[in-house]
Amino acid sequence: MQLSPNADPEIIHSVYQILSGRSGQEESGNLLSKAYEVLGDAERRAAYDRECHSSRRQSRKFFDPSQSAQGIKSEQRKRNGILSLLYLKRVNDPEEPSMTIWSSRMC
Repeated sequence: MQLSPNADPEIIHSVYQILSGRSGQEESGNLLSKAYEVLGDAERRAAYDRECHSSRRQSRKFFDPSQSAQGIKSEQRKRNGILSLLYLKRVNDPEEPSMTIWSSRMC
């Protein structure tokens, strides 16, 4: 739904109503409904936020700027980091396992 982490329940409901009116495909409608179920429930949303925060912190560890020197070891760390990000994306979203250079957030 691409909402701000600070969005209040009224905003979430409004965005859901707007998007559900536009959703023409059953698959995207189901995905939208699942997102609304999680974001509409305070406890489930808090758990989702914690999971996203944890995964973002973990992904940052892959690319430590202090170790970005050139050389074989550095190249291995970069490649392992990229493979780890792709693996996490595939595990967390098996229906859409790809990433682009513009994918800044996994959640």
